[in-house]
Amino acid sequence: DVLVAEDNEINQIYAEYVLKGLDLKFKMAENGRVAIEKWKLLSPKVILMDISMPNLNGYEATKTIREIEERDNLPRTPIIAVTANVMKEDKQACLDSGMDDYLSKPLSITALTECLKRWDIVD
Repeated sequence: DVLVAEDNEINQIYAEYVLKGLDLKFKMAENGRVAIEKWKLLSPKVILMDISMPNLNGYEATKTIREIEERDNLPRTPIIAVTANVMKEDKQACLDSGMDDYLSKPLSITALTECLKRWDIVD
């Protein structure tokens, strides 16, 4: 159901806790490059994309995914930014890079649930 692109181990554990509580299946990717490869293999319903990751950040990973979707005529996977950057311009940068939605850290169970409802991932 969900691909979580997150390099921080504490944030991975918390995302796991939240997603298990929502009874969602998920896989973790520790950086943007791994996220792209797992997206290709798994075709998740949604990606929770951290912005600041090693090897390939969330902006770059999102742009790559969008290029592949367009090139190969694939359906658009909703990508939700999950970041500690909370300024208005940070949110706009996420949307400009091709992300579809935005959540700030620390991740709130309520905010994540509402966001996943918007994307028809949970009821």
